[in-house]
Amino acid sequence: MTGHSAHDDAGYVPKAQFDEWERKDPIRRFQDELLRRRLVDAAALREMEARIEAELDEAVAWAEKQPYPEPEECLTGVYHE
Repeated sequence: MTGHSAHDDAGYVPKAQFDEWERKDPIRRFQDELLRRRLVDAAALREMEARIEAELDEAVAWAEKQPYPEPEECLTGVYHE
């Protein structure tokens, strides 16, 4: 977990609070439940995570290659028109 963004180390948040919310993490809890019920194994979860990470990396690479919008278009679709 991070603070408000990936570069925010969240040093202002008590460690106990991070620990509490890590236990409540719905993704982690779902993974644990899948493992407990033996619906998947750890290798399958790692493979899924790798595929998701690759898909995200591909999407970020695509987005970073896109040209910047024209200044007059920057707020289009941001606020109700």
